[in-house]
Amino acid sequence: MTVCSKSAKGLLAAAMLASLLAGCGPSLSKEQRQQGRPLWPSTQGLGMNREKNEQIYGPGHRLGETSGGVRPLAETSEAAAIGTETWDGKQYVAASDLAIAAAYLSDWDPQQRKFRIGQHDAYYELTADQTSAVKGGETVMLDSAPVIRSNQLYLPVSVVATLFGEELRTEEQDGSLLLYPISGAVSDPVNGPDEPNTGSPLDFEDDPADPFKGAAGEGNGVKARSSGQAAAFQLRNIDMDQLIEQAKRYMGVKYLFGASPYPESGRFDCSSFTDYIFSKYGVALPRTARAQAALGTEVSRKQLRKGDLLFFYVPGRFRSDQVVGHVGIYIGNQQMIHASPTPKDGVQITSINKPYWKKTFIAAKRVAY
Repeated sequence: MTVCSKSAKGLLAAAMLASLLAGCGPSLSKEQRQQGRPLWPSTQGLGMNREKNEQIYGPGHRLGETSGGVRPLAETSEAAAIGTETWDGKQYVAASDLAIAAAYLSDWDPQQRKFRIGQHDAYYELTADQTSAVKGGETVMLDSAPVIRSNQLYLPVSVVATLFGEELRTEEQDGSLLLYPISGAVSDPVNGPDEPNTGSPLDFEDDPADPFKGAAGEGNGVKARSSGQAAAFQLRNIDMDQLIEQAKRYMGVKYLFGASPYPESGRFDCSSFTDYIFSKYGVALPRTARAQAALGTEVSRKQLRKGDLLFFYVPGRFRSDQVVGHVGIYIGNQQMIHASPTPKDGVQITSINKPYWKKTFIAAKRVAY
Protein backbone atom coordinates (compact mmCIF):
# COMPACT_ATOMS: atom_id res chain seq x y z
CA MET A 1 0.00 0.00 0.00
CA THR A 2 1.32 3.43 -0.87
CA VAL A 3 0.39 6.98 -0.01
CA CYS A 4 0.97 8.51 -3.41
CA SER A 5 -0.85 9.31 -6.62
CA LYS A 6 -1.62 6.43 -8.96
CA SER A 7 0.41 7.91 -11.78
CA ALA A 8 3.57 7.24 -9.78
CA LYS A 9 2.85 3.57 -9.09
CA GLY A 10 5.33 1.09 -10.44
CA LEU A 11 8.20 3.55 -10.68
CA LEU A 12 9.96 3.71 -7.33
CA ALA A 13 12.26 6.58 -8.17
CA ALA A 14 9.43 8.60 -9.66
CA ALA A 15 7.25 7.85 -6.67
CA MET A 16 9.89 9.09 -4.26
CA LEU A 17 10.38 12.28 -6.26
CA ALA A 18 6.63 12.82 -6.59
CA SER A 19 6.16 12.41 -2.84
CA LEU A 20 8.62 15.21 -2.21
CA LEU A 21 7.23 17.55 -4.84
CA ALA A 22 3.53 16.85 -4.55
CA GLY A 23 3.25 16.31 -0.81
CA CYS A 24 2.51 12.58 -0.84
CA GLY A 25 3.59 10.79 2.32
CA PRO A 26 5.65 7.58 2.60
CA SER A 27 4.10 4.24 3.54
CA LEU A 28 5.08 1.90 6.33
CA SER A 29 6.79 -1.26 5.15
CA LYS A 30 5.15 -4.64 5.53
CA GLU A 31 7.76 -5.51 8.13
CA GLN A 32 6.94 -2.38 10.16
CA ARG A 33 3.26 -3.26 10.17
CA GLN A 34 3.87 -6.86 11.18
CA GLN A 35 6.14 -5.76 14.03
CA GLY A 36 3.53 -3.34 15.34
CA ARG A 37 5.98 -0.46 15.48
CA PRO A 38 4.74 2.97 16.65
CA LEU A 39 3.06 4.85 13.84
CA TRP A 40 4.68 7.80 12.04
CA PRO A 41 5.59 10.28 13.31
CA SER A 42 6.48 8.06 16.27
CA THR A 43 7.41 9.31 19.69
CA GLN A 44 10.79 7.69 19.10
CA GLY A 45 13.07 9.16 16.42
CA LEU A 46 10.87 12.24 16.21
CA GLY A 47 13.69 14.45 14.98
CA MET A 48 14.32 12.27 11.93
CA ASN A 49 10.63 12.12 11.08
CA ARG A 50 10.29 15.85 11.59
CA GLU A 51 13.00 16.37 8.95
CA LYS A 52 11.11 14.08 6.56
CA ASN A 53 7.92 16.00 7.32
CA GLU A 54 9.68 19.25 6.38
CA GLN A 55 10.90 17.66 3.15
CA ILE A 56 7.44 16.41 2.25
CA TYR A 57 5.20 19.23 3.43
CA GLY A 58 7.60 22.19 3.45
CA PRO A 59 8.70 24.23 6.45
CA GLY A 60 5.88 26.12 8.11
CA HIS A 61 3.46 25.04 5.40
CA ARG A 62 0.28 27.07 5.92
CA LEU A 63 -3.23 26.06 4.96
CA GLY A 64 -5.74 28.34 3.29
CA GLU A 65 -9.49 28.52 2.89
CA THR A 66 -11.22 25.53 1.38
CA SER A 67 -12.85 26.20 -1.96
CA GLY A 68 -15.94 24.17 -1.09
CA GLY A 69 -16.97 20.87 -2.63
CA VAL A 70 -14.67 18.11 -3.83
CA ARG A 71 -12.64 18.68 -6.97
CA PRO A 72 -12.09 15.79 -9.39
CA LEU A 73 -8.61 14.28 -9.19
CA ALA A 74 -7.83 15.58 -12.69
CA GLU A 75 -8.09 19.15 -11.40
CA THR A 76 -5.32 18.78 -8.85
CA SER A 77 -2.05 16.87 -9.18
CA GLU A 78 -1.42 17.14 -5.45
CA ALA A 79 -4.22 15.02 -4.03
CA ALA A 80 -2.96 12.17 -1.85
CA ALA A 81 -4.45 8.80 -2.77
CA ILE A 82 -4.38 6.26 0.08
CA GLY A 83 -4.91 2.70 -1.09
CA THR A 84 -7.84 0.86 0.51
CA GLU A 85 -8.48 -2.79 1.32
CA THR A 86 -11.75 -4.71 1.20
CA TRP A 87 -12.85 -7.24 3.79
CA ASP A 88 -16.36 -8.62 4.19
CA GLY A 89 -17.63 -6.15 1.65
CA LYS A 90 -16.30 -3.07 3.49
CA GLN A 91 -13.54 -0.69 2.48
CA TYR A 92 -10.75 0.02 4.97
CA VAL A 93 -7.76 2.34 5.08
CA ALA A 94 -4.65 1.86 7.23
CA ALA A 95 -4.76 4.30 10.14
CA SER A 96 -1.01 4.85 9.81
CA ASP A 97 -1.35 5.81 6.13
CA LEU A 98 -4.05 8.32 6.99
CA ALA A 99 -1.79 9.83 9.66
CA ILE A 100 1.12 10.03 7.23
CA ALA A 101 -0.86 11.64 4.43
CA ALA A 102 -2.51 14.23 6.67
CA ALA A 103 0.69 14.91 8.68
CA TYR A 104 -0.80 13.99 12.02
CA LEU A 105 1.13 12.71 15.00
CA SER A 106 -0.03 9.27 16.05
CA ASP A 107 0.67 6.40 18.41
CA TRP A 108 -0.22 2.72 18.35
CA ASP A 109 -0.45 0.75 21.62
CA PRO A 110 -0.53 -2.93 20.60
CA GLN A 111 -1.20 -4.10 24.16
CA GLN A 112 -4.34 -2.00 24.60
CA ARG A 113 -5.06 -2.12 20.85
CA LYS A 114 -5.53 1.64 20.85
CA PHE A 115 -4.59 4.14 18.15
CA ARG A 116 -4.31 7.81 19.05
CA ILE A 117 -4.02 10.58 16.51
CA GLY A 118 -3.94 14.36 16.56
CA GLN A 119 -1.82 17.43 15.97
CA HIS A 120 0.24 18.30 19.07
CA ASP A 121 -1.99 16.29 21.39
CA ALA A 122 -4.15 13.19 20.99
CA TYR A 123 -7.57 14.49 19.99
CA TYR A 124 -8.83 11.16 18.66
CA GLU A 125 -8.59 7.66 20.12
CA LEU A 126 -9.78 4.47 18.41
CA THR A 127 -9.79 0.92 19.73
CA ALA A 128 -9.71 -2.19 17.58
CA ASP A 129 -13.07 -3.98 17.28
CA GLN A 130 -14.88 -1.20 19.17
CA THR A 131 -17.61 0.96 17.63
CA SER A 132 -17.07 3.66 20.25
CA ALA A 133 -14.25 6.15 19.80
CA VAL A 134 -13.05 9.24 21.66
CA LYS A 135 -13.06 12.62 19.96
CA GLY A 136 -11.94 15.57 22.05
CA GLY A 137 -12.68 13.75 25.28
CA GLU A 138 -16.20 12.84 24.17
CA THR A 139 -17.42 9.39 23.17
CA VAL A 140 -18.68 9.10 19.59
CA MET A 141 -20.27 6.06 17.99
CA LEU A 142 -19.01 4.66 14.70
CA ASP A 143 -21.08 2.76 12.16
CA SER A 144 -18.30 0.16 11.89
CA ALA A 145 -15.40 -0.83 14.10
CA PRO A 146 -11.70 -0.55 13.23
CA VAL A 147 -10.00 -3.90 12.70
CA ILE A 148 -6.49 -5.29 12.96
CA ARG A 149 -4.81 -6.98 10.01
CA SER A 150 -1.10 -7.93 10.11
CA ASN A 151 -0.76 -6.11 13.44
CA GLN A 152 -1.90 -2.88 11.78
CA LEU A 153 -5.08 -0.96 12.57
CA TYR A 154 -7.44 -0.30 9.66
CA LEU A 155 -10.32 2.19 9.74
CA PRO A 156 -13.54 1.70 7.82
CA VAL A 157 -13.57 4.36 5.10
CA SER A 158 -17.12 5.20 6.17
CA VAL A 159 -15.95 6.47 9.58
CA VAL A 160 -13.21 8.77 8.29
CA ALA A 161 -15.67 11.58 7.55
CA THR A 162 -17.44 10.99 10.87
CA LEU A 163 -14.24 11.52 12.84
CA PHE A 164 -12.16 13.85 10.67
CA GLY A 165 -14.75 15.74 8.65
CA GLU A 166 -13.96 19.03 10.42
CA GLU A 167 -10.34 18.83 9.29
CA LEU A 168 -10.05 16.76 6.10
CA ARG A 169 -11.69 16.81 2.67
CA THR A 170 -11.85 13.24 1.43
CA GLU A 171 -13.43 11.22 -1.35
CA GLU A 172 -13.46 7.50 -2.06
CA GLN A 173 -12.48 6.84 -5.67
CA ASP A 174 -11.25 3.78 -7.60
CA GLY A 175 -10.04 1.80 -4.61
CA SER A 176 -8.39 4.80 -2.96
CA LEU A 177 -9.28 7.37 -0.35
CA LEU A 178 -8.39 10.78 -1.76
CA LEU A 179 -7.27 13.63 0.49
CA TYR A 180 -7.54 17.04 -1.13
CA PRO A 181 -5.02 19.77 -0.35
CA ILE A 182 -5.90 23.17 0.99
CA SER A 183 -4.95 26.18 -1.12
CA GLY A 184 -3.06 29.28 -0.04
CA ALA A 185 0.10 27.85 1.51
CA VAL A 186 2.99 29.89 2.89
CA SER A 187 6.53 28.72 3.56
CA ASP A 188 7.54 30.40 6.83
CA PRO A 189 9.60 28.05 9.03
CA VAL A 190 8.72 27.49 12.68
CA ASN A 191 12.24 28.56 13.71
CA GLY A 192 12.47 31.54 11.35
CA PRO A 193 13.80 34.96 12.37
CA ASP A 194 11.84 37.43 14.44
CA GLU A 195 10.32 40.35 12.59
CA PRO A 196 9.68 43.76 14.15
CA ASN A 197 6.13 44.95 14.58
CA THR A 198 5.12 47.11 11.65
CA GLY A 199 1.54 47.90 12.54
CA SER A 200 0.31 44.82 10.70
CA PRO A 201 -2.98 43.25 11.84
CA LEU A 202 -0.93 40.10 12.53
CA ASP A 203 1.37 41.78 15.09
CA PHE A 204 1.13 40.68 18.73
CA GLU A 205 1.12 43.38 21.41
CA ASP A 206 1.06 43.51 25.21
CA ASP A 207 -1.87 45.07 27.03
CA PRO A 208 -0.44 48.20 28.71
CA ALA A 209 -2.98 47.69 31.51
CA ASP A 210 -1.64 44.21 32.39
CA PRO A 211 -1.10 44.31 36.19
CA PHE A 212 1.89 41.99 35.73
CA LYS A 213 3.41 43.86 32.82
CA GLY A 214 7.21 43.82 32.78
CA ALA A 215 9.62 41.47 34.52
CA ALA A 216 8.46 39.43 37.50
CA GLY A 217 7.91 41.69 40.48
CA GLU A 218 7.68 44.86 38.38
CA GLY A 219 3.89 44.90 38.18
CA ASN A 220 1.78 47.33 40.16
CA GLY A 221 0.43 44.50 42.30
CA VAL A 222 -3.20 45.36 41.51
CA LYS A 223 -4.90 42.48 39.78
CA ALA A 224 -7.56 43.07 37.17
CA ARG A 225 -11.19 42.27 37.89
CA SER A 226 -13.12 39.61 36.06
CA SER A 227 -14.88 40.89 32.96
CA GLY A 228 -17.82 38.61 33.62
CA GLN A 229 -17.68 37.40 30.02
CA ALA A 230 -16.83 33.77 30.83
CA ALA A 231 -20.34 32.65 31.68
CA ALA A 232 -19.68 28.93 32.04
CA PHE A 233 -16.12 29.21 33.33
CA GLN A 234 -15.16 31.02 36.52
CA LEU A 235 -11.96 33.00 36.10
CA ARG A 236 -9.69 32.73 39.12
CA ASN A 237 -7.58 35.54 40.50
CA ILE A 238 -3.98 34.26 40.66
CA ASP A 239 -0.42 35.62 40.60
CA MET A 240 0.70 35.25 36.99
CA ASP A 241 4.34 35.91 37.78
CA GLN A 242 4.29 32.95 40.15
CA LEU A 243 2.52 30.80 37.56
CA ILE A 244 5.11 31.64 34.92
CA GLU A 245 7.99 30.92 37.29
CA GLN A 246 6.34 27.59 38.08
CA ALA A 247 6.10 26.82 34.36
CA LYS A 248 9.77 27.65 33.85
CA ARG A 249 10.76 24.96 36.35
CA TYR A 250 9.86 22.39 33.70
CA MET A 251 12.04 23.85 30.97
CA GLY A 252 13.64 21.04 28.99
CA VAL A 253 11.16 18.33 30.01
CA LYS A 254 10.72 16.26 26.85
CA TYR A 255 7.67 16.32 24.63
CA LEU A 256 5.59 13.15 24.26
CA PHE A 257 2.53 12.94 22.04
CA GLY A 258 -0.52 11.97 24.12
CA ALA A 259 1.52 12.03 27.34
CA SER A 260 0.00 10.56 30.47
CA PRO A 261 -0.16 12.93 33.48
CA TYR A 262 3.29 14.29 34.28
CA PRO A 263 3.68 12.47 37.62
CA GLU A 264 3.27 9.18 35.71
CA SER A 265 5.09 9.88 32.45
CA GLY A 266 7.61 12.61 33.26
CA ARG A 267 6.69 14.09 29.86
CA PHE A 268 4.29 16.68 28.45
CA ASP A 269 2.43 17.38 25.26
CA CYS A 270 1.14 20.90 24.65
CA SER A 271 -2.19 20.65 26.46
CA SER A 272 -1.07 18.39 29.30
CA PHE A 273 1.54 21.06 30.10
CA THR A 274 -0.96 23.92 30.29
CA ASP A 275 -3.40 21.72 32.22
CA TYR A 276 -0.71 20.72 34.73
CA ILE A 277 0.58 24.25 35.33
CA PHE A 278 -2.84 25.85 35.76
CA SER A 279 -4.07 23.00 37.96
CA LYS A 280 -1.48 24.04 40.55
CA TYR A 281 -3.43 27.30 40.90
CA GLY A 282 -6.89 25.78 41.04
CA VAL A 283 -7.75 26.23 37.36
CA ALA A 284 -9.09 22.99 35.86
CA LEU A 285 -8.55 22.75 32.10
CA PRO A 286 -9.72 20.02 29.71
CA ARG A 287 -7.17 17.56 28.31
CA THR A 288 -6.86 18.80 24.73
CA ALA A 289 -5.87 22.15 23.23
CA ARG A 290 -9.06 22.29 21.21
CA ALA A 291 -11.21 21.81 24.31
CA GLN A 292 -9.18 24.37 26.27
CA ALA A 293 -9.80 26.90 23.51
CA ALA A 294 -13.54 26.73 24.23
CA LEU A 295 -13.07 28.15 27.74
CA GLY A 296 -12.34 31.58 29.17
CA THR A 297 -12.66 35.05 27.73
CA GLU A 298 -11.33 35.70 24.24
CA VAL A 299 -8.86 38.57 24.03
CA SER A 300 -7.28 40.39 21.11
CA ARG A 301 -3.77 39.57 19.97
CA LYS A 302 -3.17 43.29 20.52
CA GLN A 303 -4.02 43.13 24.25
CA LEU A 304 -2.19 40.07 25.54
CA ARG A 305 -1.48 39.63 29.23
CA LYS A 306 0.77 37.26 31.08
CA GLY A 307 -0.94 33.91 31.60
CA ASP A 308 -3.19 34.14 28.54
CA LEU A 309 -3.47 30.88 26.61
CA LEU A 310 -2.44 31.19 22.96
CA PHE A 311 -3.95 28.81 20.42
CA PHE A 312 -2.58 27.97 16.99
CA TYR A 313 -3.25 25.57 14.16
CA VAL A 314 -0.51 23.16 13.10
CA PRO A 315 0.19 23.46 9.35
CA GLY A 316 -0.43 20.48 7.09
CA ARG A 317 -1.15 20.23 3.37
CA PHE A 318 -4.41 18.35 3.73
CA ARG A 319 -5.87 19.76 6.96
CA SER A 320 -8.08 22.74 7.68
CA ASP A 321 -6.45 25.79 9.23
CA GLN A 322 -9.57 26.53 11.26
CA VAL A 323 -9.04 24.00 14.07
CA VAL A 324 -6.82 24.38 17.12
CA GLY A 325 -3.83 22.07 17.25
CA HIS A 326 -1.42 23.72 19.71
CA VAL A 327 -1.50 25.78 22.91
CA GLY A 328 1.06 27.79 24.86
CA ILE A 329 1.15 30.19 27.83
CA TYR A 330 1.93 33.85 27.11
CA ILE A 331 4.69 35.19 29.36
CA GLY A 332 4.91 38.75 28.00
CA ASN A 333 7.14 40.55 25.52
CA GLN A 334 5.95 38.43 22.57
CA GLN A 335 7.09 35.17 24.15
CA MET A 336 5.31 32.00 25.20
CA ILE A 337 6.27 28.91 27.16
CA HIS A 338 4.94 25.68 25.69
CA ALA A 339 5.57 21.95 25.25
CA SER A 340 6.21 21.15 21.62
CA PRO A 341 8.21 18.87 19.33
CA THR A 342 9.34 21.98 17.41
CA PRO A 343 11.42 24.09 17.08
CA LYS A 344 13.06 22.27 20.00
CA ASP A 345 11.88 19.06 21.66
CA GLY A 346 10.16 19.70 24.97
CA VAL A 347 9.13 22.58 27.22
CA GLN A 348 10.66 25.74 25.78
CA ILE A 349 10.28 29.49 25.54
CA THR A 350 9.62 30.69 22.00
CA SER A 351 9.25 34.12 20.47
CA ILE A 352 5.86 34.46 18.79
CA ASN A 353 7.14 37.51 16.94
CA LYS A 354 7.75 35.34 13.87
CA PRO A 355 5.72 35.00 10.66
CA TYR A 356 5.01 31.32 11.43
CA TRP A 357 3.27 32.04 14.73
CA LYS A 358 1.58 35.21 13.50
CA LYS A 359 0.00 33.35 10.59
CA THR A 360 -0.99 30.19 12.46
CA PHE A 361 -2.52 32.05 15.41
CA ILE A 362 -6.21 31.32 15.99
CA ALA A 363 -7.17 32.89 19.34
CA ALA A 364 -6.06 33.95 22.81
CA LYS A 365 -8.12 33.04 25.86
CA ARG A 366 -7.92 34.41 29.40
CA VAL A 367 -8.71 31.63 31.88
CA ALA A 368 -7.40 33.50 34.92
CA TYR A 369 -6.57 37.09 35.82
